[in-house]
Formats: sequence, C-alpha cells, structure tokens
Amino acid sequence: MLGRSSAKRILALAMAVVMTLCAMGASGVREGVSAADKAAGTRNLLTASDIASSISAERLATRYSTVSGGYTANRYAGQDVTFPIADAVTEESRALLTSDNYGYSGPAAALKHGDVIELTVDVPKTALYCIGFDYLSYDSSILPIEFSLMIDGEFPFYELRSLKFETSWVSSGKKSIDRYGNEIVTLPDKLVRWEYKEVSDAGYRYDLPLAIQLEAGRRTITLSIKEGTFLLGNVALSAPEEIAPHTSSQKAEGKALITIQGEDFYIRNDSSIHAVGEYSSSVAPSYIKETILNTVDEDSFNEAGQTVTYSFEVEESGYYYTALNYRQSEKNGFPVFLDIRYDGNIPDSAFNNYPLEYATKYTTSALEAEDGSKLGVYLEKGMHTVSFTISQDPVRFALEAVDEIMNGISDLSLEVTKV
Repeated sequence: MLGRSSAKRILALAMAVVMTLCAMGASGVREGVSAADKAAGTRNLLTASDIASSISAERLATRYSTVSGGYTANRYAGQDVTFPIADAVTEESRALLTSDNYGYSGPAAALKHGDVIELTVDVPKTALYCIGFDYLSYDSSILPIEFSLMIDGEFPFYELRSLKFETSWVSSGKKSIDRYGNEIVTLPDKLVRWEYKEVSDAGYRYDLPLAIQLEAGRRTITLSIKEGTFLLGNVALSAPEEIAPHTSSQKAEGKALITIQGEDFYIRNDSSIHAVGEYSSSVAPSYIKETILNTVDEDSFNEAGQTVTYSFEVEESGYYYTALNYRQSEKNGFPVFLDIRYDGNIPDSAFNNYPLEYATKYTTSALEAEDGSKLGVYLEKGMHTVSFTISQDPVRFALEAVDEIMNGISDLSLEVTKV
C-alpha cells in the first residue's frame, strides 16, 4: 500500500518526466529556443568546462612537488642576503615608499589591495633559495595579507599565485564576565609589529618554506597585492631550512615543573582561535557553578597552518620534557600532526609532524620518540616560547592523489559533455 507521501513523490516524478517530454519538440529543440541559440549555449558550457579543466591541469603540472622534483641546482648554504627595500624597489615603484615606517630601520613600502610592486635583487649564485620579507599589518582587518609573487615575469610554480602572510593576535588581558558570572570569550587584539616570514604554501601542505631555484645575476620580483593594507620592508634570500635528524633523547634531571594553561595564549596567528569553558575534572581550572575558560576550543583550532604560542620562564637551565593534556576526537582512528617549536625553532625531526593519536577523553601524554623514549629539549634560564602548528605535510601525498583523481573525473565529465 502506498502512503500519501509516496504517492506524491511518484506524482512529482511523473510530472517532471511529462514536463520534460512536453518541453521537447520532435527535433529535440525546446519550444521557443532556436537551434543556433542552443548550439551557442552548448559552446559556452564547453568553453567554461575547457577553461576549468585547463586550470586544473596547469595546477597539477606546475605545482611545487612537480617542479621541485626537476630542480638541478644545489641548496644555498651561505649567509642570508638582505636587500633594503629602498634599494631593491624599481624606479616605477618608488612612489610606494614611505617614511612612516612604525619604527623600522629604514624606509618601507606602503601597500594595499590592487597595488603592484617590483623589486630587483642580485642573486649571488645559482642555487635554491627561500625568499623572505619583513612586513607589518596595521589595519583592522582580521584577514591575512595575501599576494602573488613572480620571478622575472613568471610564476616558478603554481603555489606562488597566492601567498598568505599572517598577523599575530594577543589577548586583551582583561577577562569578560557575563551577568551570570560566567567567563566569556573576548575579542583578541592585533599585534601591530614588524614580522618576518618566508614564502610558504598558502594551503599549508608543506610545513617548511618553499625553495625557489634562482639563476645567478639580477632578478626581478613582482608582488601583486590581493588582500591587506600593510608595510613591506626588506627582502632576503636565505638557505632553505633543514631539520636536524633525531639521534637520541636526552634525559631530563631534577624535579622542576612548569605548568602552562592551554587557554593562556601568548600569541596566535589566527584571530578565530579562542578558548572555551568545559565542566570536566580533566582540565583546570574548573568550577561547578560558573563557566571558566580552561581549554582551547577544538572547533577554532582545527586547520593546517594555525599556530598557538605560549610564553614561559625557566628558572634553571637544563633538559626538559614536554607533556600535553589533550583530546583529539575529530579524526576517528587517525592522528593529527603538530610541528613543535621552541623559541621559533624545531629542535630535531622528532618534533616535526609529531602525531597526536585519536583520544575521545583528555589524555596526558609526554612527547616521545619512535623508540618510546621521552623527548628532552635543552632550555637556558630565562623566558622562552613554545609553539604548536597544525601540519598536514604527512598526508600531502594523499591530497595530491585526490587532486589527480578529481582532475581525471573533471576531464571525463568534459568528454561526456562534449559527446
């Protein structure tokens, strides 16, 4: 027996079929639409599909993993080569220079959306370099700076078409309480300061800056600004970062204990990252009646490239272990990877793409090497920082495989459409 809803679905299907049949003439041309118009529409559809397929194919053929596989030069191993912006900028772009530089060591270029600036640099030798920039974002936008980069009028690889340079965000320092006595999230403040970053993948599939093969001699760097209002300082050519291999774990002696609250961010590189309050005995502080912020909100810290940094003081120099009280319940049966930096540096490969295993409840776990030994890091007496960056470099090969499959499906779809 068919219910009323089932009958309605059948009737709707029948009506759809009838309407489709009635809309077609004997020649297969809809009433009121000429054959020429239909042919033109088909050509437009195919043209759009061809363009999309061409872009997808170009992205796969010119992506960094493909291009870098054909590099012939060696990695640059010398000292950083810095070019002051006032000397590097071409005559056509000199109008962008400003002396209102927020305490910078020299002139800077004032850039905004739509601007194009050309810089010239003298490459000392043919080699693989990382290109870095000093920059300062001073507007009220919460979005990162975005621009494209060309070398001698061309993109060496596809990722240079869109680069993102993040800004730093800090807590206001004042707690906000609602009328019920619950602590609530406050908006972070943009930290207006000069920062430095090397060219990196905007999609964060690579956890290290991207190396660019540059020929010796005078090269022209062209930046086209897509997002942000900021100051651009000096440009530098540096040796690509290499992470030291892990050899052995150093034992941490003594009984010193340094506790850092997860919600007490020193700096974060995304304004959306924030704390949340949970009623759980596994996190501290925790109250029964009032809500208090006591952990990082997993819904705000869940994308590759996001970084949280904590500041702490070491009272006695020596080796220290690092333990995390964490919950990772989003990736069922699959780890999440972190790059762990102390004072901005990854100590060795064991701290690179460190896996946090799936855990539905808060778990306290010390960082360990593959052989199960605890990872010790040497810290001098004084102030230090530790940063955690979400990484997807270990699964990049799978993401690239998906890209190729989707490109194949797109090509097949286009062929079917043409038929």
